[in-house]
Amino acid sequence: MITLKKEPLLDDITIEYLVQYDTKANIQECLKMIGVSVPKHYKKEILIQIINDFYKNDIGKFVNSVSRDEWEYFSELLSIKQNEYIAVPQNDKKFLTLQKLFLVITAVDGDEWHLYMPDNIRQQINAMVKRDVQQHPELKEISKTANRLMSISQYVSETVLSKDPDEINAFEAKQLLKIVREKAKEMEEGREELVKMKSKYKKYDANLTELIIIIDDNLTTLSLVETLLISKL
Repeated sequence: MITLKKEPLLDDITIEYLVQYDTKANIQECLKMIGVSVPKHYKKEILIQIINDFYKNDIGKFVNSVSRDEWEYFSELLSIKQNEYIAVPQNDKKFLTLQKLFLVITAVDGDEWHLYMPDNIRQQINAMVKRDVQQHPELKEISKTANRLMSISQYVSETVLSKDPDEINAFEAKQLLKIVREKAKEMEEGREELVKMKSKYKKYDANLTELIIIIDDNLTTLSLVETLLISKL
């Protein structure tokens, strides 16, 4: 895991630059995760070059190796700016695949990790997604709905979930309740679109199922928030 000593992330750091600051063992683990077998006697410099070559020419190996449990983090990181981060619980006993794959830089803040993604990595991944969409028109429909749902989730997080419940008065609770209900309805509509796509595009069943699980988790959160806001009225 590569750590950031001073926030925010300002420099557009490459994977090649990141990898040189990690151990040989961690670099070998990354190569194993993306399905690349190399002799154990290879020097660290050679391993760095191999990772850099795959990053430039086949970044899909990195993307496909991100754990399904981290897809929501991953999607959000692809939609924000380099100097912005997402906060996740710190767990030094289990590092994220995003960290092991050198796709993020981590700043430690109390019991949280702040995950930053350099622009060049974000741009490389988004360019790959764009190419895939052009080659597979059905992905355009899936991507459009998924991006819309992620935008809704981010809006709710910034507008509602960032509020301190103890500081919400009745007037504000009424306003936030309206937003929560509107966005929950939009999410439910988007979820139905994903369910229909599962029947339409069988080969993407697993991917769509993961997206639906993420949306279900978001809807559960919104339901809990709705209950809390009602209690404030």
